[in-house]
Amino acid sequence: MNKKFVIFIDWYGTLNSDLFWSGLLPRPEMKVAKQKLIGPDTDIFNDWMRGKYTSEEINRLMAEWSGLLYELLWKEFVASCQVMSVDESVKEIIQELRLSAYVVLATCNMDCFNKFTVPALKLEEVFDKIIVSSDLGFLKTEKDGEFFLSTLREINISIERSFLIDDSKSPCDFFTALGGHAYQINNKNEVISAIENIRQFVKLNQ
Repeated sequence: MNKKFVIFIDWYGTLNSDLFWSGLLPRPEMKVAKQKLIGPDTDIFNDWMRGKYTSEEINRLMAEWSGLLYELLWKEFVASCQVMSVDESVKEIIQELRLSAYVVLATCNMDCFNKFTVPALKLEEVFDKIIVSSDLGFLKTEKDGEFFLSTLREINISIERSFLIDDSKSPCDFFTALGGHAYQINNKNEVISAIENIRQFVKLNQ
């Protein structure tokens, strides 16, 4: 079938909400370190998603801030990346959608995503393409939309025939301004509903 539509689906907050270092986060020293990593006065977390830091470098910073051993942090970090999951019912409906449209995992994420999460979850079997911000060097709402537009040029589909499913308002508004269609979701049921709505639309407009 000649596919004429593309659907971009976000990762964190949309398909998965698991956290890095999940087994260590209850520790008080990790709470202090995490605040330094994601606090409002630092760009480190976003720069990590832009590929300006490696996961090894971030874990060394976390070791410095928390006082915990790097080896302990790294082991827990890798394990937390590998045990992330996608609900089976969501994967099933994505496979149905792929019969008539391209489905792309589009995530502002770190180098660890391709290193550990993608192979552990076999995500390359779930999606037609995976876009990770750390590979590109910029986030979804930067570089005039190149995060999405480069893929659209590659598969020769217009932005008007593309959809985004994301839990965050900012990328949804940005995608709509580019000329696409966006679904801002809040939970798994809304993800499934959005995919089903898009699937029906694509079916009627092939």
